[in-house]
Amino acid sequence: MVTSRLFITGKMIERMLQIFENMNLSLGDVARASGVAYDTLNQIKIGRVKAMRTDTLGAIIKAYPEINANYILTGIGSSKISTDTPNITDDVRIAYEAIGRVKNALG
Repeated sequence: MVTSRLFITGKMIERMLQIFENMNLSLGDVARASGVAYDTLNQIKIGRVKAMRTDTLGAIIKAYPEINANYILTGIGSSKISTDTPNITDDVRIAYEAIGRVKNALG
């Protein structure tokens, strides 16, 4: 399996950490739910890591499917996806379907 790395900016980290805070999640909570090592999350938080494996973000999204990965990456849209809203916009629907494909690929 080929694992690619995603260059992460300070803004991406800020958005991801803000989402965790808004959801009242500690790094330990995220580590336990996603299977991502606490140390990895902490290294990202303190800025020691400049590139995150795509499967790391995928594991977080798999554990918390309501988090909008597109928002973390681009800052566009809402930070959360409502998976049970029948009238979501096409952009959000497309993003949600893409996240579903990533989750399925990760197994």
